[in-house]
Amino acid sequence: MRTAERMHPRLDGGGEIALRSPSYMIKRHQALQATAAALVLAATTTAVPVAAQLSWLNAEQSFTTKPADTQVLTTYAFTNLGSYVVTVQGVKASCGCTTAKLDKKTYEPGEGGVINTTFTIGNRRGTQTKRITVTTDDPPKSNKSLLLKVEIPRVVVVKPQLVSWNVGEAHARRTIEISAAEGATVELVEALPSTEGVVAETKVLKEQGQYEISLTPVSTDAPFRGFITLKVKINGDAIKEYRVFYRALPAMPPPTAPAAGAVPPA
Repeated sequence: MRTAERMHPRLDGGGEIALRSPSYMIKRHQALQATAAALVLAATTTAVPVAAQLSWLNAEQSFTTKPADTQVLTTYAFTNLGSYVVTVQGVKASCGCTTAKLDKKTYEPGEGGVINTTFTIGNRRGTQTKRITVTTDDPPKSNKSLLLKVEIPRVVVVKPQLVSWNVGEAHARRTIEISAAEGATVELVEALPSTEGVVAETKVLKEQGQYEISLTPVSTDAPFRGFITLKVKINGDAIKEYRVFYRALPAMPPPTAPAAGAVPPA
């Protein structure tokens, strides 16, 4: 004989009592539990997204050069601390004097790499600030700016930087002086004018410390421009070049005195 299930009354939408069996109530409770579990899983997944991340050991670096230095070599180390592969799409320096190289482009989770940079000093002096931009395929952190700051002390002092004559002026001599900064030595290797119209003569004022270069124009009948290249050996090692510009220009006419009784312009 079939056992009748006990019926539980409830109010339906119209206010009348409706009946539901115990088996229906169990199934409904199980469905609610499954829905709650799905919501918790979704919330957990949203709160902790999967992401890659390049962690940099030394993203900003500073150096002070020595007198004989011609380049500054640096390395920027990083590690992929994320949970998926990161690809470095590009590495670009802010100046042509700086190059940056990377051995490979793709890095697995936990894998590290190094960017090698070379800064060429050339004739630069003072504080030099350069940036290296690293672009990856990781959207949250697609660009990273690395900083390189180089302090280049002045080792050789050359003055003046410009020598001038007036057209028609007597063949007056002009002098340039080269001296070493404290703690450094300099040796003048060559002084070469860029034009044949100027003659250069050198004189040692202090051995490995101070020199004088005399410039004399062959003629000042017409305007001319040029420069003299000074090759200097620093501390008996590196040879660097310096330039001093020279020129002959027409003399400026003297100011004209206003005529008697003339009214100055408003």
